[in-house]
Amino acid sequence: MTIALQLIASGLCILFVGGGIAFADSSPPSLAPMLERVFQSVVSISVKGKAAEEIDPLLQDPFYRRFYGLSEELPPQTSSFQAVGSGVIFNAQRGLILTNYHVVEHANAITVSLNIGKTMHARLVGSDPETDLAVIEISADNLLAMPFGDSRHLRVGDYVVAVGNPFGLGQTATLGIVSALGRPGLGTDNLATFIQTDASFNPGNSGGALVNLEGELVGINSATAGSALGINFAIPSVLAEQIADELVAYGKVRRGELGVVVQDMTPKVRLALIINHESGVIVSQVNSDSAAQRAGVLAGDVITAIDGHPVGSATEFRNRIRSIKPDTAIRLLVDRSDKSFEIAARLSELKNDNSPESPITYLGSIVLLDVKAGVKPYGKADGALVIAIDKDSKAAAAGLAAGDIIVSINRQAVHSSKETLDLARRSGHSLLLGIYRDDALRFLTVQ
Repeated sequence: MTIALQLIASGLCILFVGGGIAFADSSPPSLAPMLERVFQSVVSISVKGKAAEEIDPLLQDPFYRRFYGLSEELPPQTSSFQAVGSGVIFNAQRGLILTNYHVVEHANAITVSLNIGKTMHARLVGSDPETDLAVIEISADNLLAMPFGDSRHLRVGDYVVAVGNPFGLGQTATLGIVSALGRPGLGTDNLATFIQTDASFNPGNSGGALVNLEGELVGINSATAGSALGINFAIPSVLAEQIADELVAYGKVRRGELGVVVQDMTPKVRLALIINHESGVIVSQVNSDSAAQRAGVLAGDVITAIDGHPVGSATEFRNRIRSIKPDTAIRLLVDRSDKSFEIAARLSELKNDNSPESPITYLGSIVLLDVKAGVKPYGKADGALVIAIDKDSKAAAAGLAAGDIIVSINRQAVHSSKETLDLARRSGHSLLLGIYRDDALRFLTVQ
């Protein structure tokens, strides 16, 4: 039997006949024609700068400094550094180059070397730590931009080539396959989901190109778990192109913010809230004066879809919201009290992402979450909001209901769901609960 394999890069037809290989013409297959084009669009980057040094903890101790007659004020500790990386020309007319944020972080001077040996200074256009991407600009003629490919079309097993400047040696190409897709943040807080490949990366490859066999950019090389292990990661081109456009236009990435803290739906919460479907996230906090509050989202709501697209996890929810531009109207599909309905909200602009998580806590058959005074709509007191309760439980029989805020146990104030849980466990079988309901404080006894 004869099997024909079309090699995209060279256009050659290779025939496997009886275990042997026969070429349709006299030339062996090669990636060289494609790489000759790609090399013209990949640059080497050198940076110089200063970064903060780790300081000995003893030196940070004021007593130690006084004891040894050192200055009361600790001077800034910085050190000079030099580093190398790679970049990809994506706009030839303007000389725009896409690279990693960590390549140019803290850089005071950025130098770019083209594949023809020409070297020039570059300026930083904008950077985005969340996705580890940055855009720099050079002034040069006769540049060749690399076309963006569509990383959404990649499949596990597709051939890819990593091109960059490993160890500062200059342009190098390594061949591999796509090992996995959609790898999440890899222990970081960034928003990217990565392409995993066994095409070798080394220090200096960061910011370089991951290309398909047609020479299209399908990823920006970003991280490695060790080239010897064959586990390397690239930022998908679809995300890289979107971020590059934002950085060129605004110098930063504008992200949408709904103003909620959400958590994954767990079997316990699903059972307590009587929710039949498995998708969705539970809202554990609604920030004051946020887009969510203005739209009418409440703590305890379950958001199952954004603009008709199902939501599977808290991470997916946050990333999807932040991928939408500010001032965009969105539709949230919400489950609340056995009812499902849509809420329209208009996103504000994300200023920072330092909102603390508001953990859901389980006190036997009761599901609790933190509330704070002044944080609407429930924030009339510090304590633990009851978002669900087993109707057959002793607490329900004593009169505790969803929507109550537990503010004390056995006359001792509690300020969080964790405090409520800890105090309840230490208090024996009988509990005197102070609850806030209908703008009034009342007490319930749970035996």
